[in-house]
Amino acid sequence: MVKRAFVVFLVLAVAPVGTAGAQSGGRPDPADPSVPGKALRYESAFEGYRDVQDRELLPWSDANEEMGRLGGHAGHAGSGHGMEHKMDHRR
Repeated sequence: MVKRAFVVFLVLAVAPVGTAGAQSGGRPDPADPSVPGKALRYESAFEGYRDVQDRELLPWSDANEEMGRLGGHAGHAGSGHGMEHKMDHRR
């Protein structure tokens, strides 16, 4: 039991030395300002944004007629055809 614990201790003690050597790998220090880096490109989060004032707005009566023709907002709320839901109120 003591021998096994000693072996585990040695493995754990030597493991960081092996990983530290593997990490050095010849990579340049990212904090060094003389090391060339990848060029950064700025991209705005608002690129392609269209203000509501830039859009053509319909009169409300035309919008209502269009929603009635489509069967509700984005077609989700139908006029009741095939959407009969039977609820069990006995719970």
